[in-house]
Amino acid sequence: MDLCVLDFDLASKFFSPITTIILAVVAYHLWHKQKSKEVIAVESKELYKKIHTYLILLSQVSYDFEESVIKNIDTMSPKFYEFSNMSQSIFESLNIIYESKKDKKLGELAKNLDIKYAYLLEIYSYYYILEMKNFDDDNHRLETVKILKDHTIDFSSYFSEIKEILLKYALYEK
Repeated sequence: MDLCVLDFDLASKFFSPITTIILAVVAYHLWHKQKSKEVIAVESKELYKKIHTYLILLSQVSYDFEESVIKNIDTMSPKFYEFSNMSQSIFESLNIIYESKKDKKLGELAKNLDIKYAYLLEIYSYYYILEMKNFDDDNHRLETVKILKDHTIDFSSYFSEIKEILLKYALYEK
């Protein structure tokens, strides 16, 4: 009768390299996943800071607009162009995070924010281009300032939910 005998010395010579390879593959995948989270966290942190600066710039643009309406100055604030350029950068960063994480909530917020931005831009442009020449009436000026203030507040308040999501990514909670 023949017995099947396992040679443990021979088996251990094969088991050790296979275990090393498996551990290396697992470690690589864990590292890769962690590195991906780190990249998103850094991008989220930078975008969070950028949004803070952006909202300050928006308030400056709004203030400049109010001043130009009240004083009947028909030149657009130089900060408006900076605001417009920064908007593009913010939308690009939001899109990078959305595309990499497939966060539906963030995607929906970014889409709605884009619509609100286009509307706000339209309001500023409309009043600078068309309305500045028709500001003979003080009531019309005050009404214009109120409309723009309301839309500016609505636009800037929309960022609070986006900042909450970004903070979770920055702190590796999501």
